[in-house]
Amino acid sequence: PQREISAPKRPEGRDRREERARPLLHAVIQDVAWAMGIATEDDEGAEDESLVRDRGGRWVNAGSAEFGFEDLRRAFCVFRDGLFDNPDVRVRIGPVVGKVTNSSAVILVEVDTACDLVLNIARARPCGAGGWDFEPPLAARGLETMRFSASGSFSVCHSVEPRRPYSFVLEGLRPDTAYVALLSNICKEDLSRCVALFRTLPEVVDSLRLLIVSGHRPPLRAIGAANPWQRLHDLARQGPEVSVSLHLGSTVDVMPAADEAAKLLRDLTSYTAGARKDLERRARETLRNAYWEAWGRHEPLRKVLSEVGSHLPIFAPPLDIDMLKLAGYADPSVSEDRHTLMRISMDVYKEYQRALWQSCLSDGNPDVRVDARDDSVRAKAGATRIGSRGGQWEDADDREFWTRHRTTSSTTIEEWHMHRYGNICVLMLDTKGALLSKLGATSTLISALQLQAVNEVLRDPFYKVLVLACDIPFMLDMLPECSPAGMTQTPLSWSACPSKLVSLLESLFEWKQKQYPEREVVLVSGGPGFGTTGDVCDHKLGLSIPVVIVGPTLGRVCAPTMWLLQNTLAGGRFSYVYRAPLDRWNFCMVDIDLAASQRRPTVEVQMVDVPVPQGTAWPDG
Repeated sequence: PQREISAPKRPEGRDRREERARPLLHAVIQDVAWAMGIATEDDEGAEDESLVRDRGGRWVNAGSAEFGFEDLRRAFCVFRDGLFDNPDVRVRIGPVVGKVTNSSAVILVEVDTACDLVLNIARARPCGAGGWDFEPPLAARGLETMRFSASGSFSVCHSVEPRRPYSFVLEGLRPDTAYVALLSNICKEDLSRCVALFRTLPEVVDSLRLLIVSGHRPPLRAIGAANPWQRLHDLARQGPEVSVSLHLGSTVDVMPAADEAAKLLRDLTSYTAGARKDLERRARETLRNAYWEAWGRHEPLRKVLSEVGSHLPIFAPPLDIDMLKLAGYADPSVSEDRHTLMRISMDVYKEYQRALWQSCLSDGNPDVRVDARDDSVRAKAGATRIGSRGGQWEDADDREFWTRHRTTSSTTIEEWHMHRYGNICVLMLDTKGALLSKLGATSTLISALQLQAVNEVLRDPFYKVLVLACDIPFMLDMLPECSPAGMTQTPLSWSACPSKLVSLLESLFEWKQKQYPEREVVLVSGGPGFGTTGDVCDHKLGLSIPVVIVGPTLGRVCAPTMWLLQNTLAGGRFSYVYRAPLDRWNFCMVDIDLAASQRRPTVEVQMVDVPVPQGTAWPDG
């Protein structure tokens, strides 16, 4: 007899499990389809269908899920692997925030042990004003109070060597968005300490807050709350948010390290090839350790580099340029020592300072370049995702953000660089490249290529505000009795080259006068030991330009007894006058607003000074 066969009974709960698994499987299939390039237009919203686990362990939509800082450690919440530690790895430097645009950012990191370092970028959700008239600065928002989204967050892993900086370039970020950079596979103490905060710029820049700093030379003893870098960080927490930080003097105390490196390389030709290679390695490590002492071990400065704006350093190699012109170094027998020292110093400068802004360019050669866009967006954009201007990688609207430089010159050292932020141009001049190109045997302040770049900027009708930055003052004359014959030949201000200074001033004032009052120029520079503000006037055109001298932010201050604080140029056509100088540690905030007035840009300068504690002593007495 035939036996009746019934369908097997489904285990209890299987339907519910399949229902939970179906959207996860669908998301996986969509990711594969996008990767293979066979996704259909109906799948345009696939990036919004990715799933993450909420606090209860349930799979939820990544775009709508919201997480706190404590959730970042958990896997499959914001990051696939969460945040995990490695007790054997300590962070030496970073994360340091380099140049930031509306869609890209540069992050620099260095650790003490070889490892597979993981850089995690978490997108922070906007917060309510909370009593502020504007979105509070990131430095004022504690990590514990922040909320994060899995959508727009990502991780990248890279194998790193010990005691060497690595630059990460993040592209495809969202405009006007706050991000938090965290590291994994490092010791537990550094997981929450070594964190960077940055905000991408809006697609159209109509205002910019610049922080101007110059000089870092710590005293013999720690000064605690009196530290000006701590004061700067506290001020940044009060807002408005700093967009760009300009370093117009070295933020590394390089002299001790430069002297030690020079001693290691002395009489280099008398050693065998293997010994010479080892001496060069030790000299390089000595210079790298100078950056570690400043950027990694000096805690207030470390926090400023990680949390206050994007940092653009001026050309300041870890080298004593005057040392190259000493009588002993003029001997041809030691020329190889001198060239080797300069080569190593330039290599270390490129690893740290230049990498903060050049890495984001197509010729910058960063260690890691990450396309942070969702897979579907990347697939739809295809080869047109990057626009081009002068052969450099930029967004399609590269008219708003652009970087130009000439660091690839084969005949001279050219370390000037120009940065466009909409109608605002920041031009960082190089007064040391010409000296290093001739090993001190030149009287040229800036090169012909650099002068050409300045003229090209002035011919661009797009700019409304030009910020011209230099490591030495533009107008500052030394008293005749204070200029002994044996004094250093390195120019201490543009006044040492009056013809070039007059030519520059003529060009700047003529540029401003052509579309006055729609154009403005600001001259900012490092100082010889004091800070002040003033104006330079063109009595022929009846216009004036604000001038700012900054520094030292931390270092030995001096009274302006050697300098003329007012003088005339070009037979009386130009005159400058400075306000009472600050014999304190100082830095400066420059606020540029293109939308405050219908036709005239607004530029406000605020000097901030910090008193030097009584009894502060320095290594050289």
